[in-house]
Parts: sequence; structure tokens; C-alpha cells
Amino acid sequence: MGKRRSKVRADGTSRESRFKLPDWAWLKWLDKHWPNFLRWSNIKAFWFSKRGLFFILKTAAITLAVLFFTVLGLFLYFRRDIAHISPEAMRARIANSTNRYYDRNDVLLWEDRGEGNYRMLAEGDQISQYVRWAIVAIEDRDFYAHRGISIRGTIRAVWMTVTGRSVQGGSTLTQQLVKQVFLAEEAHDRGITGIPRKIREVILAIEVERIYDKEDIITMYLNESPFGGRRNGIQSGARAYFGRDAIDLTLAEAAMLASIPQNPSRFDPFNTAFNSGLIWRQNHTLDVMAELGFISREDAEANKIRTISFCEQAEGCTNPAQLEDGVIRIRPREGQFTDARAPHFVTTVRQQLENEFGVAAIRAGGWRIKTTLDIRAQEAAEAALSAANVLLARTTANNIAMASVDVETGQVIAIIGSTGFDAPVFGQLDATTRLLEPGSSIKQLVDYAPLFMERPGVNWAPGSILRDEDINAQYCAGDFTGRCSISNVANITGNLAIRTSLATSLNRPAVKALMINGAAEGVRINRELGNWSYCANGETFWSLAIGSGCGVRIVEHANAHASLARGGAYQPLTYVLQVIDPTGREVQRWEPSPSNQVVDPQVAYLIGDILSDPNARRPLIGGMTTQFGWTVPGVWTASKTGTTTTGTGQRKDNWFVSYSPVVSTAAWCGNHDGSGMNGCGDAVRRLAHDYMLAVHRDVYIPEGRYTTNQGPERPRGIHSMSIGGNTDIFPSWMNQGNTGFASVDVAFNQYTGRRASTCTPPSAIVTFNLPHMVDPVTGTDVFLNVPEGFTYEEDDVETCIITPGGIPGDGYADLSSRPPNSSIPPIIQPPPIVTPPTTGGGGHPPVPPITF
Repeated sequence: MGKRRSKVRADGTSRESRFKLPDWAWLKWLDKHWPNFLRWSNIKAFWFSKRGLFFILKTAAITLAVLFFTVLGLFLYFRRDIAHISPEAMRARIANSTNRYYDRNDVLLWEDRGEGNYRMLAEGDQISQYVRWAIVAIEDRDFYAHRGISIRGTIRAVWMTVTGRSVQGGSTLTQQLVKQVFLAEEAHDRGITGIPRKIREVILAIEVERIYDKEDIITMYLNESPFGGRRNGIQSGARAYFGRDAIDLTLAEAAMLASIPQNPSRFDPFNTAFNSGLIWRQNHTLDVMAELGFISREDAEANKIRTISFCEQAEGCTNPAQLEDGVIRIRPREGQFTDARAPHFVTTVRQQLENEFGVAAIRAGGWRIKTTLDIRAQEAAEAALSAANVLLARTTANNIAMASVDVETGQVIAIIGSTGFDAPVFGQLDATTRLLEPGSSIKQLVDYAPLFMERPGVNWAPGSILRDEDINAQYCAGDFTGRCSISNVANITGNLAIRTSLATSLNRPAVKALMINGAAEGVRINRELGNWSYCANGETFWSLAIGSGCGVRIVEHANAHASLARGGAYQPLTYVLQVIDPTGREVQRWEPSPSNQVVDPQVAYLIGDILSDPNARRPLIGGMTTQFGWTVPGVWTASKTGTTTTGTGQRKDNWFVSYSPVVSTAAWCGNHDGSGMNGCGDAVRRLAHDYMLAVHRDVYIPEGRYTTNQGPERPRGIHSMSIGGNTDIFPSWMNQGNTGFASVDVAFNQYTGRRASTCTPPSAIVTFNLPHMVDPVTGTDVFLNVPEGFTYEEDDVETCIITPGGIPGDGYADLSSRPPNSSIPPIIQPPPIVTPPTTGGGGHPPVPPITF
């Protein structure tokens, strides 16, 4: 074939020459090397030929293959994220970031939301169906139709955005869930660089739809989404705004909450400036729910809100099932301890867990803690507090506290940390863990429990005589400046059984008891019984006998008396029964530990017998011995008071300790800053009485753990014995030989009534056989059963020779004129003076007098 000619037009130009190429370098290069490729006739001939059709098909196949392998590569690249959407991983990721504290019966005490954002998890069956419908209506109305992505939804979102009517985005609920869980840090990138993130979002959304059913996806979305402020998850929103669980939300409440996640900062109900927008959105949500057939049009109209109001007090805000005039009420902004029951108790538990597991781990949330507290006992304590506060208000004291311990286990079952958790200044401070001087409430632990223990030589029991006398010389250790003294309200009473001394809380016999034991031994026994914070620095002095100089913690004081109630055996103080970490693993469980027998069961029984004896304390309080606190109807209790004073003589602390075979309680009142007051003994006694009555009646008796008026079991070996005609109970190791008393003949002047001396005339002497011992502290002679009209004092030269007529009984005017060999009946000479023991004692700082 010859060379193809160009057709010449009338203007002299060819057809091809009129096809002008753009001034692009690559086209010029292509035209130079393949001049016919860009000619229109050639292009038309190529594309409409078999060869052109084959080229199109081949190009399409290659393009599709490239796209397929590109998508496959992207899918394989992002496959590393698929492991994170397994049911286990998703559950761990969308986890409860609150710590939940429960009582021993699994009653929720507190959801600790920390100080930052928090999430409260709700299972699928714990979320109202209204909430599910509402969130689908307002966020993804095609949710039940698509498989993770919605083309129609995306187109609709674009159209509504263009027309200015946008109320929802183009992403499905599933995509939003993926974005929140995996892509939160990248979600802000919406430019070209955000395309990989969008691809990941689509891939993972499809995969989530493959793994989970629709209801699971909604549940995860509702648990992950923000609901304003610090609150994440539908349960946190329901609890914060309405004080109820997500399952109990009404239609109006559900629609309002579902309207928040689209813009949680703007639609936060506490952001009152935008409440109008939240109200509009809630109404619109109801309209869409009706449009989709979830609810009727009538229900939608009836549940539209017109106004958002706030309750004045959180506990007073309970929404009705139906709106009243379109007004919905929400609770005030929640504090950290909103809804906390026993707040002092749970905060102490949190501190213990932070010490054990670390602050960061605990505050990350997700822990489940089962505590020892019994909500029934706690409610009894709080009811008792109400009555006690009435009496407290009549005094100049401003604070009161109480701790109660289960005797068998050492578990804390109730705590009153202050007069009220909301009290200004000090209300949130837990007084049960403060160091407070115990006053006379310590005597049975420091003084008499050690004294009643078996020892070589003289032993002691409730029936033993420990003389009440002036011991300032021994107590003050040479300090005669007048700044030191030991006294009681009562006058010196002389020979007195320990039963009466302890029951009436006399100070001088208590100090003697500590001197016999040694202060270090008294401190050791007290600490090992449970008061571990007592005298932790190791310093000792005689004022410890009357509760001055070292402090106890109320909760430890209760457990120390629980040790007496369990027969002298110590059990560690316990607040926690079980701890489960955020992964669901049990990391701590309470198991009973072997008891440490600190004192013999007989010793513990003797102490309890004294403190439960109404007749023994009658000399102190008279008819009050059967009044509230001292006597609890239907309950055997051992009780002891304690009072301390300031340096100016004002009262500072009032205590009342009360324990039974099953419960031990220590109650305290005073001023939070330790300043003086006029006494609050009635208030603290009322608190202990009402609580002990209720906790036995409502908890221990119904459970069969206590029977009416049940006292402690009497240990074997306890027996009755008399000292000088005083019959009482004694431990098995005591007999007449180790009481310290022996029968001796004692001569008295029958005319003066005094003990005979070397100057007493023989004709004036009368002899009696009396029990006698030497006081181990003062060295004075102690005689029992001295006949009426006679006294311990000896005759002296001024009186010993006087007879009834005033005539010298033997004819001699004075001792110097008496013959040296005159016959005088033998006089019982007193034994040598015994130096008071000093073990564990030592110097004694100036101590204000402490009464009972």
C-alpha cells in the first residue's frame, strides 16, 4: 500500500494538522516516538476494534486485581487489630473503671469513681430496652439492616449536612464503636492522611459485625460512649443524673441520655447554657423512635421534656415514672462519695488496698472488693447515731464515733467515723483510726488482765484485796512539787476487793496493779490483745494505768475487747473478705487464722464477770447501773467507761466500751480538735446501747448466732473461794496459800481501839485472829475483818496507857517509869517493808488527774 495522504481542506490545511496537542512535554515525546498513537483516527479505530476491546478488558482485569490485592494487603496489614476485638479483649477494653465495694452480703456500698473520668459497666440484660431503641434511632437508624457500614446512611448524612439538617454522622454505630475503642487517638485526623484510619475503621467494623450480634454491639457501644463530664457508659449516666440503674430508666430518661454522646461536652446536662439543645435533641430522638415503630406517637409526645430541673439534695431526687408538665429532674453534680454507704469504712478499705496493691493500680479501676461490713449492723449504728446526736447537741462536744467488731472473726462490721460525713471541717475524717487517750477504758487491759495471770508467789483475782490508799510517793517517783498526784472523785476507801475497784474505776488500785505487773508488761499485754498502736514508741510510765500518756485507735480498742470476749485469744482486725482485680482474678481472700492466746481464758472470764456485774458498780453510779448502756435488754454485756481531762481540768474524751460473746463495740465522743468540753458521756452511752440492742436483735439472734441473755461460757477451773469472809470467783491456780494473806493474832488496845504498841498496858490489850498481808506497793500492813470500833493505827505515848478512868492502867505514868521486865503480852510485829517494784516504770511526767 502506498503512503496514506492527508485530506486537504479548502483553506489548505490537512484534517490531522488541525488536531493540536497540548503543550505538554510527555505528549510531545509520545508524539515524536509514536506519531500515529495520538491521531484521532487511530484512536477511534483502536478503541472500536477487537484489539481495543481486549485491551479494555485486560486493563480492567489488571485494575481489579490490583485493587483486590491492595485491599487484601490492607486487610492483612490491619489484621493485627482483629485480635483486639475478640470477646475477651473487647470486654477487657470496655471495662468498668470504677471500683465497687460490697458488704459481706454482696450489698453495694460504694462505686468509687475516682477523681478523673470513669466508666461503669452494665451487662446487656442490665440496660433498658428504651435506651437501645433510643440510641439506634438517633445514631444509626439503619443499624439492624447493615453489616457494619451503610452506604445509604453515608449518602443521607452527606445530603443532610449539605442541606443544613444534620443530626447524625455517616458512620454506623459499629464504626463509632471501633473508632472509640481502637482509633480514638487518630479520630481527629480527617484529611488525606486520615484515609488509612478510615480504611481500618471499615475493616474492623465489618469484622466486629461478623463476631458479635447486634445487641452485643449496642451493649458495648453504650458502655463505651461518653455521657457528659467524667461519665462514660450508660450506667454512669443513669446513676449520676437519675440515681438509678440503666435497667430502670424511663422512656424520657432513656431518650435524654441517648441524646448526649453525639456531643457530650455540649449536651452535658450540667452545662445549663446548652440545656435547650439537649431538650430539642431528646424530643427529636422520641420522634425518630416513633417513626421507626419502636414506640407509639402518643408515648413520644407524653415523654418529651420541656424543662430540666435539679434536685436540691441527691437523696431526695426520685423521678416519677411519667413526666409532670414536661419537667425532668436530675440530681446535683455528683461528688466522689455520692451514694456511698459507710463512707468512712470504704475509704479506709481503699487506703489499705492502695498500700497493698499500689495507688496507680487501684485508681485505674475495675476492682471488686467484698468487705467485712454488714449493712444491717451499719444501719443499726447509723440509727443509734441519730439518737446520740440529739444528746451530743446538749453538750459542748462536737464529734462522736464508734467501731464494732465481730468477736469470732475480728472482722469490722460497722463504723461511725464522725457525727456526720457531711459535717464541715472534720466530718470526712475517720475518728475510729485516730490515736485518742483511752482514760479508764484501758484499765481492764493494761492493769487487771496482766494482774490476774498466773505468777510465782502472790496471785490476784476479783476477790483479792488491793488497798485504796495514798500512793503519791510511789506514783510521783520523788516529784513533790505539787504537779503530780493520783486521785479519784471518791475519797480513799481503804481495803477494797478488786471487783469493786475495777467496776467503780478507782485510780489508785489500778496504778498499784500496773506497779505489780510492771508497766512494760501491761503495755505488752494490751498491745497483744489488739491495741497495737498503744505506746508504739516503747515509752512507759505509771500514768498509763489510768489511760494517760498513750493513745488507742477506736477500732483497735474494740478488737482488744473482742479478744477478751473470745476468751483472751487475739484475732487480727479485718476489713476485707475478697478482692477481685480488673481481669476477674481473685487476688485476696480472707481465711481464718490461728488465734494467739494472749491471756488464759480464765483471766478473760474474770474480767468480763466484773464488767458485767451491776452490783459491783453500784457504789459508783447507784441506780444508773440498770440504765441504758449498762444494761441492754436481752443482751449480756460487759461495759466500761473512760474519761480524760485537759491540763486545765476540763473533760476531753468520753468512752463507752461494751462487748458480748459475739460483738465488741467501742464508742467515743469529744471535740475533733481535742479541746475541752463539759462531758458527753450520755451521748456515747446511748450510741453504744442502741447499737448493741439492735445488732443482736436484728442480726445475730435471727441468724442463730446468739440467744437471749447468752453470757460467756465459764472456763473449767474457775471456782469460788473466800478471802477474809469475802467470797468471789478465782482461777484454778489460786488457793488460800497464794492469796498473800495469812491468819495472825493481832493485839489491840481495847480502850483506844488502836493496835497495841510497846507502850500499851497489858490490862488494855485484847487479841483477835485476823487475815494479814503486806501491800506489795506501799509496804503497809493490811488486816481484814478488824472488829468494828478498832483501827489499824498504833497506840502512841499520848494514848496507849490511858484507861477508861483516865488512870494509867498499870500504875505507871509513862514508859520511862515502867520496870524493864514488866510482863506485856506479845505484840505481832509487822513484816519488813517491801520495796515497790519498778520494772517497766521509771519517771512519771506531770499528769492531770483522770477520773472514771
